[in-house]
Amino acid sequence: MLLRKRWFCVVAAIIFFQFYSYGQYPNYLCETALPFCGDPIILPSATVGFPAQPGPSYPCFIGVINGVHWFYFKALSSGPVVIKLEHTPLPPCPYVIIPNIVYGHFGSMGDLCPDSLDNDHVLVCNLSGIVSPPGAMININVISGKYYYLMYFSSECGAPPQSYLITMSQTNRGQPGAGVLDCDLVYNQPCIITFIYADTTPCNTSTNTFNINGLVGFMYPPSSGSLVVKDVNSGLMDIISPPFAGQSNFSIKNIPCDGQIHTIEAWFTDGECSLDTTIVAPQGECTIGVMSGGGHICREGVTFVCLQVLRQRCISRRMAVCLPIVSAGRLTMYPNLGYQAITVPGPM
Repeated sequence: MLLRKRWFCVVAAIIFFQFYSYGQYPNYLCETALPFCGDPIILPSATVGFPAQPGPSYPCFIGVINGVHWFYFKALSSGPVVIKLEHTPLPPCPYVIIPNIVYGHFGSMGDLCPDSLDNDHVLVCNLSGIVSPPGAMININVISGKYYYLMYFSSECGAPPQSYLITMSQTNRGQPGAGVLDCDLVYNQPCIITFIYADTTPCNTSTNTFNINGLVGFMYPPSSGSLVVKDVNSGLMDIISPPFAGQSNFSIKNIPCDGQIHTIEAWFTDGECSLDTTIVAPQGECTIGVMSGGGHICREGVTFVCLQVLRQRCISRRMAVCLPIVSAGRLTMYPNLGYQAITVPGPM
């Protein structure tokens, strides 16, 4: 008896993506300003929202101010402090401007926000020398024991706006005669993970796996423990040891190419902060898996059911593999490699 055949097919695609995820913006008000003591702090720029609050004086700024970040610091010794704000360029925005303002010299933190940040306490308000690169430079002379507030915002990048990274640091820290800022303010500050940048590689067809390489940004990291970056779907991870300084590279290797959405999570083992993002894994050129209902067309007039990704290894390196099924029952594919048996329908 002549049987009509059913088929199953494995179709592949290679996907190459870059992904950013950003943490919350806790310091968009002067009341929630974050401490700064000269160590590099890396934050993503805001793409929309976070307008400058009413109350503080902004004598050199004109128009709508969005995407603000507030910081405060205390001087331990008097002297010049040079703070640099610079961005990591993106193709749409090789240059940006970073306007900024500093208020001082306050005898205590007290209840300063927002009304005490008035014209009389504006030390610098910069609308010139604010292009990055080379970077916006802030020059102030601090007085021992006094407190200061700093606010900056930055220009948009591209349309629709893209976020980019801004690094703030004291460039003359440790130099003879330079003002010294109080780092006791940051010691008990909870850690904050500010961004995850994840870059996926193409699928390696010999192993049907891919890697994720990227960066994790953070503020106020713990001095002990580890930074863990984990692909939740596969359970694979990278564990990074201290010291931590603003951002750390990570690499998660040999993740199965399953074409699915993966959750990437980062956290400090000795901290109470975390952040997650998602990436789309590349689809391998060939897959092994559990049979599921299809109804797709493999070729004209022939229906088939497709394989869903289950294992890392391939049955073929071709972009599409169609195999005939002539009877119903169980089919075990490459049992020596541990592949699961699959149920196939009978012929039409």
